[in-house]
Amino acid sequence: MQVLERFIRIAEVIIQGAGPQDHFPTQMQSDLRYESGLKSLTLLARHHISPLSTQMYCWRDDSHGQLKARFPPAGGGSHERILGFCKRAAVDLVFMEAALVMFAGHCPEEMREGEFLMFQSKVIGLAFENLLYLDEMLPSECTNLRSHTLATCNKVLGAASRMQLWQVADSFFKNLNTLKATPKSSILKVDHELMRKQMIRMAGGMGSVSLAFCSDEQLTAATVFLQSSFPLHHIAKEKKSQLHHALCEMLTNILAPLIRLDQPHGCSSLSPALMTAWYSQVLFTKTEIEKWMVKHVKHIQEGYPLVTVLVCLTDDDSYASGVDATADLMLKGMKTKELRALCAKCLVRLASSYLTRYGGIMPRPELIKWLDKVLKPIVALCKKGGLTVTEMTEFIEGLQAQAPDYVISSIILELLGSEVPDCVLAGLRSLHAMLTSDPTAQPVVTTAVSMSTRLSTGRSSPLSLLSSSSALSSAASNATSISRTSVVTGVSSGGTFPPLSISLNRLAPGSTSGASPRGMTTQQTLGSLRRGNHPLDQLGCGYLLPRLIAALSKLLTQFHGQYGGGGGASGAGGGGGGGQENKERTQGMAMFTWLLCLLPLLRPELWTGPRPLELLPGYAANSESQVRNCAYETQKNIVTAVPHARNAVLLSCASYVCSLHDDATQVCLVQARI
Repeated sequence: MQVLERFIRIAEVIIQGAGPQDHFPTQMQSDLRYESGLKSLTLLARHHISPLSTQMYCWRDDSHGQLKARFPPAGGGSHERILGFCKRAAVDLVFMEAALVMFAGHCPEEMREGEFLMFQSKVIGLAFENLLYLDEMLPSECTNLRSHTLATCNKVLGAASRMQLWQVADSFFKNLNTLKATPKSSILKVDHELMRKQMIRMAGGMGSVSLAFCSDEQLTAATVFLQSSFPLHHIAKEKKSQLHHALCEMLTNILAPLIRLDQPHGCSSLSPALMTAWYSQVLFTKTEIEKWMVKHVKHIQEGYPLVTVLVCLTDDDSYASGVDATADLMLKGMKTKELRALCAKCLVRLASSYLTRYGGIMPRPELIKWLDKVLKPIVALCKKGGLTVTEMTEFIEGLQAQAPDYVISSIILELLGSEVPDCVLAGLRSLHAMLTSDPTAQPVVTTAVSMSTRLSTGRSSPLSLLSSSSALSSAASNATSISRTSVVTGVSSGGTFPPLSISLNRLAPGSTSGASPRGMTTQQTLGSLRRGNHPLDQLGCGYLLPRLIAALSKLLTQFHGQYGGGGGASGAGGGGGGGQENKERTQGMAMFTWLLCLLPLLRPELWTGPRPLELLPGYAANSESQVRNCAYETQKNIVTAVPHARNAVLLSCASYVCSLHDDATQVCLVQARI
């Protein structure tokens, strides 16, 4: 167990540095030794899961005991108490992250071992304990640490649900029912506000729960879960709407991934009778939520997304009759300013579902006609400035994997031709995300973290009846690997710049670039280009290259005059747009740099009008560091990945250097590094 001892030594160093400072969670996740220690547990979990689980839990208990003796909860000053809370929270974080690695590395056979089952139960209990009593376990001053704890609990419950749904759901319902059963009038004063917060946090932790449909038992469990989670069956003591809204949000987050996966609709091996029961429950929930939603406008924000998801999960007959009616409802809702972004998201979800169900069987003209009906109003809204950059990139991201040709021809090209800068920026980012995606990978649907939810029935959960089902255990065989979140530098919605040192790298799924979780690394993208695999050809959109070049050439002409400075021989190359507002100039520079990042991916040697290979040396000497660095990276990437354009790049560099003054030595050195 030397591997475990090494990991514990590293973890203790991490815990020693724990404190209320905001940067601690970031330091914890960026520690390479800690990351290496977690990875080393994977191999250990595959071969010695039972002793590993026992020793990990013993380590947690011992660490808590030592910290309790060193930092008594009721003793010492305020700073010491807060420090003790933070260190105890750090122990739990390390323990739960180690549990995630162990869950990912386990074998289905090990789920029947007593030590592992006990460990899994304790980890689930710890996650719910943190969700319920976060206010008591961590003071409000530790904002980032609290957020990191909630996110880790969410991942733990999601990973556990992929192994045994009933265990997570049963714990959730029991805790929820305990809170709900507290009498309103009691001898002791009941803090209903605190209880509501506890239920909301507990529901947020259920946001990553997965429903599986590999067997009839799993289908039954999913049906029972949906039935038990019906929002309107749960009445809170006070502020009933908050509970209903939370439940709607939870169900939306849990059910939404099933749309792209086409489950259980696409599972032909399941019992028809059980499928009928599932569809009946979906239709019942949809009908009742629609009735509840129209009673008051405050229910729309949570009602619209849930109804949309439920429509996408109905049987074929109900879907055929309901999808158009729901689309019409959302199109009507887009006329209301407050609902535009919400309805646009719902329409994208409907379009994704339509492509999943009919994309392979419907004639292409009919499919395009339906997509135009649903999505053209969103594009028109974007061109009027009705959506933010983030919302536009999310709009494109929701469809780019299923219909790349439609997205490029009917959405991205429209945005690139718009006079609204936000549209152009969103179009450039989204195009970069698509061209650096991996076309051979299967689309990955991420589950959002729900912010509120909790259920209660006043009796034991029906899911407990499924606890002995052997088929539920087989869900673990399909569990995906759980890795710690690694956030790659992204961009903000205000118009910041692409990551310069990895200008071809995909951004993190959480960034506003619209990148999906399927992105390739820089070396993978460059290697694919070097082998002659053009991104557009791999996406099946090679015929759109002339239209893209025309649109981007027009933008390059515009940006060259404003921000390129003509690449003058002075070596400054910058300037232009001095009279612009600072915000507008920053946004314009962001668009310019995103355009430069696209050049290696779009055959720059074929461009007419402005010839980017001749302009890049001047941009690499620009007075603006963002443009200068991005142009240099672009030159290097073209030389690396586009062999037949290397000579043109080097000739343009030589020609530019010859035009410089004798004292422009720094610029010459930059060009010599290409």
